Amino acid sequence: MARKGALFFTEKMHKKRVIERIKSFSLRDEVIHFGELGIYWGKYTEAEYLKTSYHKQLIKEDFYRQITI
Repeated sequence: MARKGALFFTEKMHKKRVIERIKSFSLRDEVIHFGELGIYWGKYTEAEYLKTSYHKQLIKEDFYRQITI
């Protein structure tokens, strides 16, 4: 895997809402695992990294500020 990231839930956020929203994203060569404490995000290749759902969709979500990196 070329890139990996972990986004941790904070106490006040609505985890179910966040997970459902992220599940609706169109993923290309990305893989996501939803854990008890956070979301683990990976990208198989380095190509088009800035065009990933993480960069094009997740960052624009209102709940993004409540997730810790």
